[in-house]
Amino acid sequence: MAIGDLIPWTKRRLTPARTGGDPFRALQRQIDDLFQNFLSGSPWDMPSIFAEDGGTFVPRVNIHESDSEIEVTAELPGLTQDQINLNLTDDALILSGEKREEREEKGDKSRRYIERSYGSFQRVIPLSAEVDHDKIDATFKSGVLTVKLQKSQSAQKSKKVTIRSA
Repeated sequence: MAIGDLIPWTKRRLTPARTGGDPFRALQRQIDDLFQNFLSGSPWDMPSIFAEDGGTFVPRVNIHESDSEIEVTAELPGLTQDQINLNLTDDALILSGEKREEREEKGDKSRRYIERSYGSFQRVIPLSAEVDHDKIDATFKSGVLTVKLQKSQSAQKSKKVTIRSA
């Protein structure tokens, strides 16, 4: 009798063929991403941090805000402008698309190690202010998407509140 026979769950192992790949490597990547996003302290990293179809491609974003605009910059290496979808709702900017793997097997070359990631993705970026839906500027250059959202006039106005003593 081997020690493995004493452990009841060893007989029901999940094999990579049944799970569509190595489940432990995929779980490790997701945990690493979760901790990286948690430790960054950015509230924009938490929603939709995983790729939709279980893939591992998730674009990184930077968000800058001034009194008059919100600027979102996303790294999308290896994508073309046609592979990117950008939608604006009342309270969020939704960036989605798919990064496809190019497979070109030449001769007797086989894959040994793969770090590049692929898959469908969606990032939901909550907006902290109301924006003017007619004044949006989106540019894509060298794998970087820059979206400038002009805040609405009501969002730009501020009113001084007087404080009275009680």
